[in-house]
Parts: sequence; structure tokens; C-alpha cells
Amino acid sequence: MTLLGQQSKASVARLLHECTLFVLPSRFETFGIAALEAMAAGKAVIGTKVDGILEIVNDGETGVVVDPDDIAGLAAAMSMLLRDATLRSRLSRAAQQHVKERFQRHQMGARYIHAFQETLTHGA
Repeated sequence: MTLLGQQSKASVARLLHECTLFVLPSRFETFGIAALEAMAAGKAVIGTKVDGILEIVNDGETGVVVDPDDIAGLAAAMSMLLRDATLRSRLSRAAQQHVKERFQRHQMGARYIHAFQETLTHGA
């Protein structure tokens, strides 16, 4: 394993496109932007069952989630996706589509506008 340190956006994009899968074994995430970027790059994602990741990755549909600190489960998920190119490809395509449908600027903006309108109409 090599720790690369801080990278430019271009370098991160290149690294994401070169990797086979993306693993984010967090104990805590406020919002899994790294997982979202990997999904947008069309990579199968393995994450942990923490709030920021569970908001983005749907287990078995757009990626795989395991319990935090479950080293054996994490290793099994990695092994499964490395061995099964068909599953990895299916998850990758679904993940990329999920990002397009839910997390592009215009969708996010429309949801914020709707939430603000609801709050103004019905109160907090």
C-alpha cells in the first residue's frame, strides 16, 4: 500500500478512473463525498454502515456496505468484488446512474428549493 498524501482534483479523477474498486471503511462520515466521487467515476464502492455513506450507497444496489470495524466483512466484500467482474460492473453502472439521478447540481438545487418552500409554507 502506498499513501499518496494530498492530491490535485485532476490527480484524484485520474486515480479514480484507474482503480478497480473504491473502499471507504469509515467509522464516521458526515457526507460521503469521496464515495460519491468514486460512484460518479463509475466505480463499485464498498463502504461502512455509517450515516454519511448510507445516505449515498444502497447495499447490493449501488455498492456494498459492511459494519464499521468488521475487518473480515470488509475483506470478504473486497474479495467478492475483485473476483466477480459482472457484479462489480453492475454495481458500478447502478452507482453512476444513481449519482446522475440524485446528486447533480440541478437535482440537488431543486430539492433544496422544495425543502425551503415546504418550510416557508408549513413552518418548521
